Amino acid sequence: MFKKLHSNRDPKDTLLSEIKKEFGIYLSKIETALISFINRNPKPLFNTMIVLILVSIVLSFTVFRVRESKSSYSKPDTGHIAPEQKAKVLASDGFDKILRTGAALKETISLKQQIEIITSKNQLSAEDSAHLEKALDRLDELNKSLK
Repeated sequence: MFKKLHSNRDPKDTLLSEIKKEFGIYLSKIETALISFINRNPKPLFNTMIVLILVSIVLSFTVFRVRESKSSYSKPDTGHIAPEQKAKVLASDGFDKILRTGAALKETISLKQQIEIITSKNQLSAEDSAHLEKALDRLDELNKSLK
């Protein structure tokens, strides 16, 4: 099922060289036309580039600005707590999040090791397939919970 395939292709034949063989005539015509257009109109092209850069800057600071959204992690309600206790609650909540992330990371590493062991087998039994499916589902759950 997982047998390696061997190729007898010439190492000099790459995707780019094959594309050049097939479409080289058309690409050279396009290149020639593009270079002549650039040489005939340098100032309008330069002005267009400057305008596009300015529009990009304006859009990046207005329309495409990323607003801070509330994530799945929310701060605890500390409205009626003394300032000293607020700091303790926020700090302990931060440590809890770090501990949960560390535990999820440990479980992810062990699941990946189990998956590697199962996939390295030449032939999988029904039990192996079921275990592999459960491990992959759990990895997906961990990945979603960390995001």
